[in-house]
Amino acid sequence: MILRKRRCMSMIGHLTGFSGEEGTAVLASIGLTPSSAYVLLMTKIAADKVEAMKAARRGELISVPSVADLFTDIDDDDDDSD
Repeated sequence: MILRKRRCMSMIGHLTGFSGEEGTAVLASIGLTPSSAYVLLMTKIAADKVEAMKAARRGELISVPSVADLFTDIDDDDDDSD
């Protein structure tokens, strides 16, 4: 269990730029542990994948000619949300 906690702290620190202790303190301030934050993250990723698969089955696919075009499209979407 200690190894799992260290991995969670390391991952959260890497993603947020906080040290393990800082990240843990930030999470604690909103009532989360590193493990619970990791579970929430994995749950969100799984839900997004399920929704993407359902959309694909409905024929709602987006085609792009290249990976570069995909990232350009994603970046454009990010700019639109500002």
